[in-house]
Amino acid sequence: MYLQTHTVVGTADGSGNVTVYLGPVNGLVVRFTYTETTATSADYTVTGETSGVTVLAAKTSVTATTSYVLGQDLTGPTATNPYAMGVPIAGERLKIVCANVTATKDVTFTAHVWGGAA
Repeated sequence: MYLQTHTVVGTADGSGNVTVYLGPVNGLVVRFTYTETTATSADYTVTGETSGVTVLAAKTSVTATTSYVLGQDLTGPTATNPYAMGVPIAGERLKIVCANVTATKDVTFTAHVWGGAA
């Protein structure tokens, strides 16, 4: 087993919304990073595309880069994750839905996954 990094870039529409898919992922999602070119107050949800399992739901004011170690340092009062050691995902893509991003800006999403080959 080893650490994999999966990254996808999306561009917010004129309303500040982004939906992107990342993966496929196979293993424990142990860290999730959101990077935008400017600081913003973003709301985002990361789920398994097929299973619907919640990887991360966050409604927070974020700096240009915000990173969560799942199960360890979810600091925002509305950042939720039900798993203690990471979120298990078995061979599916992650669906990332983000709102309140700066309109027409690029946003980078990165999932760090502990596991085998996707």
